[in-house]
This record gives sequence, structure tokens and C-alpha cells, in this order.
Amino acid sequence: MSYISILLPLYNGIEFLNESLESIFLQTYINYEIIIGINGHYNDIDFFNNVNNIVNSLKLKYKNNNYDIVIFDFDFKSKSKTLNSMVKKTKYDYIALIDVDDKWVNNKLELQIKYLENYDIIGTSCSYFGDIENYVPTIPYGDITNHNFLDYNPIINSSVLLKKNCAFWTEDDNIQLEDYDLWLRLKFENKKFYNIDKILCYHRIHRKSFFNNTNSNNISILKNKWHNLFNLI
Repeated sequence: MSYISILLPLYNGIEFLNESLESIFLQTYINYEIIIGINGHYNDIDFFNNVNNIVNSLKLKYKNNNYDIVIFDFDFKSKSKTLNSMVKKTKYDYIALIDVDDKWVNNKLELQIKYLENYDIIGTSCSYFGDIENYVPTIPYGDITNHNFLDYNPIINSSVLLKKNCAFWTEDDNIQLEDYDLWLRLKFENKKFYNIDKILCYHRIHRKSFFNNTNSNNISILKNKWHNLFNLI
């Protein structure tokens, strides 16, 4: 039986934490641990206590389930550094990612786990909600290993299940799209990708979401970096 370490980095969006965690608690696949990585709030006792209270409330609500949840309070703000630090705390060989303002369909992990025998990174379709409702972004499905990742980001971050040996993010403050950078690096390393053609996660669009704060210059910097590297092959 495969076990999964679920990473939930937390800086902004604590108001969505309960909903995001509940979507994990309701998963039909129950062999996992949850790691919450607080960043940018070091020594903020009130913030830590608020997170802890939300977790304990859900544990009480689902008291018949023995979920392993650990909260770490990191003394830095970088999301990439937070994710790398969280990976070091994991117990299992498979990593699932979820942003605090997103949520999962309850059979997401169950449907994904079977693909790990043949693929390194497994994503799914998603639907937007919040400020944008019922929009499904266009991404390729099936085996996308040979897809041109430089055209656009073909992976929904909060949908991803990947092997632990793939989970390392570049700690560079100039890279604002740490997820896209990771997929491009793994593509460069000839890892195998698969996208399930089912909406198994929901991505919240709101005023503070990174979706609304990403400019074309960030994308251009990243594409230029990897375009030059791919041309060296």
C-alpha cells in the first residue's frame, strides 16, 4: 500500500484553511500524512494558534479518522524554501501538493495513485471558483511527457501527485512561478508526466491569489531560461 505526504504551505489565505483541509479529510484514499508549513509569520503566536485551532476542530469533527497532521512554523517567507523544508519533514515516498485556497474532489488521490507505477508526475483537470466560476483551463490530457511545456504551463499545481525524488524547488527570488519552473526542470530531466481528464480539484480565484498577481514578465523570464537550456540538448 502506498502512502502519501500532503504538503500545504501557508502564508496568506488562512480564512480558506478549514475548507481546504476538509477536502483532504474527506478523501476516499486515507493512507497519508498532512504537513502544514507556515511561512512569513515566524513567532506570531496568534497566527500559529489560529492554525492549530482549525486543525484541532477538524480532528474533533472527524474523530473516527486517525489522520497524522503536523504543523511547522518556518522563519522565512519563500514558498520554494518552505516546500523544500517540508519535503525534508515527510515520511513517505509520494508527495501531493495543495494551496490553502484550493480544494480537492473526494476521490482525487484514489484515482491518481494507480498512475504512479508508470509516471513520475500526475496532474488532473480543475475548475476555477470564487471570482471566476466554472471555468476549466485548457491543458493536455493523458501521457503529456512529449508535450511542449514551453507553450504554456500544462500542470495544475494543486492537482499534482509526484514522486518524492522529483520534489525540489529552485530557491531563487527571481523565479516567481516556482511550480512552472519545477515542471520545466523535470521535463528537462526526462521525467514522465500524465494528466487525468477529470476535474479533481478546484482552484480559487480571488483578489489575493497569485493568479491575479502574475505578470507576463515573470513568465517570459522563465520561458527564456528554459528555452536556452532545452536548446543545449
